[in-house]
Amino acid sequence: MFQDIHVMMFIGFGYLMTFMLKYQYSAVAYNMFLTMITIESAILVRGISTNIEHNDNLNAYFQIFRIDITDLIDADFAAAAVLITMGGVLGKLTHTQMFFMCIIEVVVY
Repeated sequence: MFQDIHVMMFIGFGYLMTFMLKYQYSAVAYNMFLTMITIESAILVRGISTNIEHNDNLNAYFQIFRIDITDLIDADFAAAAVLITMGGVLGKLTHTQMFFMCIIEVVVY
């Protein structure tokens, strides 16, 4: 199931955005870029927030945390939320603005 979701994030959304003739190639590139950044940052944000919930010590926030399959699937769903937003702003934002949009949306997600 994880592999199906992961393939949908990297390939499905990228080619879904090729309907805009002017942004066909950039849509696929933005898709790969944002998915990569989103999955990594979602895993980090989820791990740090879990440490914050379970520890009272300030130094414990940045300790080692475990990653399991549910964390990976949740990171893929966070990537889906970011990619849906990308479809709405494609052609309007630069890649730097999309990067910051991605980081902010992952924290809010």
